[in-house]
Amino acid sequence: PYTTLFRSISAYYLFISNSVVVMNKSSAQGGGIYSFDSQFFVENCVIAGNSAGNNGGGICKRGLVALNRDILSCQFSNNICTAGTGGAGLYLENGGRVRNCLFSNNTNMSASGNGGGVLLNNADSSVQNTNEHGLINCTIANNYSATKGGGLATTGTVNYIINCVIS
Repeated sequence: PYTTLFRSISAYYLFISNSVVVMNKSSAQGGGIYSFDSQFFVENCVIAGNSAGNNGGGICKRGLVALNRDILSCQFSNNICTAGTGGAGLYLENGGRVRNCLFSNNTNMSASGNGGGVLLNNADSSVQNTNEHGLINCTIANNYSATKGGGLATTGTVNYIINCVIS
């Protein structure tokens, strides 16, 4: 079921820089990029026009392991999530740094999902959240969710949103 462009599972290091990830599709999670329990670094990328049948139309970063997870200076646009939890642009689970990113025109069509632009799902209480994690200096604009959080949805105990524009 995976036709995702990049897929990283368990203990691998995924580094993507100055790249364009467009028009990919997964019937499961992470239409453009899917990563589970891996160290993860994405910078200066365009993530656009991807779709997932479940979480993270653009990027789905999952896992209970608190590893390095950085997304810097990326543009997420026109990504779609059709079912599942949500996060059409980005689904980020259990911590990570997202800085200087733009999320626009992403759509979560799931009747049970949340977050058209971004879903921060910090469900693992063992993750040490600090103000180094979360969304920092990001713009989230003109996204849509069929249920909750057209631009941004959060779950869990601590989520940091610092110096962001959400419209």
